Amino acid sequence: MNNLVGKLLRIMRYPIKGFSGEEIIQTSLNKHHGIVHDRRWAIRNGSIPQDSTHNWQPCQSFVRMTQHEDLPLYNVDHSEDSLYLSHPNGETISIVKNENHTQRLSSWFSHIDMGLSKSSDNTAYWDHHDAHISIINISTVKAIAKSSGMDIDPVRFRGNLLIDTSEPWSELALVGHRIAIGNAELEVLRPIDRCKSTSVNPSTGTSDINIPHLLSSQYGHVFCGIYARVVRSGKIEKDDKLCLLSPAPYAINDGARTTTAPRPEQWPRFMRLVKRVKESHNVESFWLEDPLANVVGDIEPTSYLRLHAQGENGPLIRSYTISNNKSDTGLLRLSIKKESGQALFSPWIHSNLQVGDTILASGPFVDPSMTWRPQVKPHKELLIITAGIGITVATSIMARLKECNYSSKVTIAHSIANEKDSALWQDILEESCLLENVTPLLFVTQAHDLKQTADKKRGRIRISEITNGLSLDNIQVFLCGPASFTQAMRDALNHKGVSNDVIHQDVFYSPQSISAGTYKKTPDKEPSLTVSTPISFVHASGETSNIIWQPEHGPLLNTAEQSGLAISANCRSGACRTCLYQVEGEIENLITPASPAPKNWAYLCCAAPLSSLTIKLS
Repeated sequence: MNNLVGKLLRIMRYPIKGFSGEEIIQTSLNKHHGIVHDRRWAIRNGSIPQDSTHNWQPCQSFVRMTQHEDLPLYNVDHSEDSLYLSHPNGETISIVKNENHTQRLSSWFSHIDMGLSKSSDNTAYWDHHDAHISIINISTVKAIAKSSGMDIDPVRFRGNLLIDTSEPWSELALVGHRIAIGNAELEVLRPIDRCKSTSVNPSTGTSDINIPHLLSSQYGHVFCGIYARVVRSGKIEKDDKLCLLSPAPYAINDGARTTTAPRPEQWPRFMRLVKRVKESHNVESFWLEDPLANVVGDIEPTSYLRLHAQGENGPLIRSYTISNNKSDTGLLRLSIKKESGQALFSPWIHSNLQVGDTILASGPFVDPSMTWRPQVKPHKELLIITAGIGITVATSIMARLKECNYSSKVTIAHSIANEKDSALWQDILEESCLLENVTPLLFVTQAHDLKQTADKKRGRIRISEITNGLSLDNIQVFLCGPASFTQAMRDALNHKGVSNDVIHQDVFYSPQSISAGTYKKTPDKEPSLTVSTPISFVHASGETSNIIWQPEHGPLLNTAEQSGLAISANCRSGACRTCLYQVEGEIENLITPASPAPKNWAYLCCAAPLSSLTIKLS
């Protein structure tokens, strides 16, 4: 018996990519095709030469709302025999195969070498070459609107099929499954990451709410909706039932291989809790099963998961270091301290998440500035300094050291208040025995009667003691703990001559919810620099593109795009981290990023230069 999931409320298609759509009552879906006439036409913006084969091309090739917010104000008049596009001033062009309307389109959109493109019979100008159908859950849109305190029209998300499952975000559980609508069948490939175009009000043609920022701060990701491909032809119509048929794991593999799509670790998905283990009086380990384990790949030391839950008063988000993982079973361990005071997430998860339950998660993520890897720099000596639940960073690094059979010196110094707080310390001791040159040191600050041993000390961590025997000119340092603790350790290390360049501090980011109305569109800051400035983009190949930034460009991303550089970017608000790159030189943010950038890194969608810059794209 099929599992009823929801209902099909509306069917939409968009004859010209980026422009307004039309609602239809029914349609026939054909295998490996989208809705007939959907995204069949697009208007080239001149940045990429016309493809004479009419194959799929990326959205950067075409006029789109990320650069032209007023596209919803253009009228599309479509019938089976004709297609017209009308400017808001009333001018109209006929969309036909042998007319490019280059001059008229250039006057409308201020690009050169513009023209019309028509896709082949076998494809369309979807967001990605494999994304036949986009599906939006009305329940999810309602939840997003409620959390923001604002009305949100689901048409903003430009989905083909608008469904209702009654449960917000439940559509994400359909990824990697076959579903039926009417007598057609589809396989769900991946969730949809949302870009700046969703910030445009489809009724007014202006940005009035920052959707990527809203999603990032309220939910910890920038996804809404799912992509699917048609695998069995059939007819669908409004009010059809949506049923879950069976798993389709190969759909996940195919969806993950699409190079234009977000990496699988960014996809929010439901992980199942398979085990809880009490580690100390206030710390428990939660073992989660990741359905994307086969496509996510290797989990680097200091990686973390971002968890997403619904509390009594709204969405809850928190990031936790992966303290251990089992690659053969796809299990990830999060060791979580039950915080007191104003903490919301850890009390919720300790009280509510039970074995067999699922929780929405994304990751694993790792801070891009964390460049050290034991298999790459096996000669480096390591100093790991943690406090409290920050020990999870030490356990994640130790697991990798054991895999690599690391032989250089390692010192682990961990600080706790009382012996009852020693969660995971036994893990450190056991793994230390399996390596050649590891010195574990536990410092207990509030146990004056503690019996001291070689690896257990009274009092606070003393840098002079824990660095004894280490080569400070050949060292990598990892810090994790409360801000005051890590700053004190950093200052002491600097005093000993250890450079900040070799000190890695765990700065993973848990987005903070902000008040309703903060997401409304505000003017970007004007650049402080009023003269042109040279920018060097260093590619992964080692080649360099030297271009000139102009004040009227605004953020660096605009300069790159106007110069023809293919820079991946989605949200254009510093939320998705897609355009986060290492930068040499001084920058300022014209747009306040939704999540902070590591030191010497910048979001190209937010930043402008204060000096000449070198940007590393590798």
